[in-house]
Amino acid sequence: MVREGVRPREFVSQFDPRHERVVPRADFYRGLAAAGLALTPIEMDTLMEVFSAPGRRRYVEYERFCETVGESLVQGGLERAPLLAPLQHVPARDTPLNYLNYEERALVAAALDKLSHFPDQLSNIMEVFKDADKERCGTIPRVSVERALCQRGLLARLSARERDLLYKCFGYRRGCGDEVDYRALCKALDVLHATSSAQPC
Repeated sequence: MVREGVRPREFVSQFDPRHERVVPRADFYRGLAAAGLALTPIEMDTLMEVFSAPGRRRYVEYERFCETVGESLVQGGLERAPLLAPLQHVPARDTPLNYLNYEERALVAAALDKLSHFPDQLSNIMEVFKDADKERCGTIPRVSVERALCQRGLLARLSARERDLLYKCFGYRRGCGDEVDYRALCKALDVLHATSSAQPC
């Protein structure tokens, strides 16, 4: 839902003519099916159990479900700090190629933290990535990523293991070889830079 930007309220609220903020389970299922979500029956049952209305087990609190999904699409609390820019949630591309265990995720987090001090606004690394991306497809080979990092003086900040895991995390299978999704990498660095430098409310 987050990756496609689907807002379930539009599809489920039509089954709530009295605005009770709950709908029967069958209508909840029908609304999510109309939204184009292909969920297995087990996943749908899990959703309905988690968001079931207290005291009315045959009904689902669709409003609470929509708010939970909306938290991924919209940053709340901006009325208290109107100068903060909202951040878009960046869902990961989950494939066996990108799988990282706990230790690897910690190393990637440390590498991203090092690089987040030099986001695109400061290092302008996106332009170097785009120059290497002749086909404008958003991915480039690892060699081109290393060349771009070296041009901006960022390659020496990462160990070889951190670089390998970073390439694995943002890896993308194109043809017969693995490439790196530099757009997702730059977006992640921008988000990390914005959240680390944002003033608390």
